[in-house]
Amino acid sequence: MNQALLKKYADLKNQIKALELEVDAIQPEIMAGIEAQGADEVQTDFGKFILGRRRTYTYPEALVVAETNLKADKKEAEATGSATYVEKPYLLFKSGAVAE
Repeated sequence: MNQALLKKYADLKNQIKALELEVDAIQPEIMAGIEAQGADEVQTDFGKFILGRRRTYTYPEALVVAETNLKADKKEAEATGSATYVEKPYLLFKSGAVAE
């Protein structure tokens, strides 16, 4: 296996994680600033910042029970083999050396 390629991938994934932590740290301040202006977006020389909104729903108890029952039925179908599946490969990376 190409160790240089693996190292590059690991380095990039670690950089992404560090950058995402930085973004998460400053995001609330930016959102508060946009809201304080009474706007949903701010245009700058380097891009547009848009304050999006996502709806979340709370469902009636009957639907929650139906969903719970459906999940249980799905688990049973998986366990009995009546449900079918397809496996798709994906890559995981966890930083830090692994003892051999």
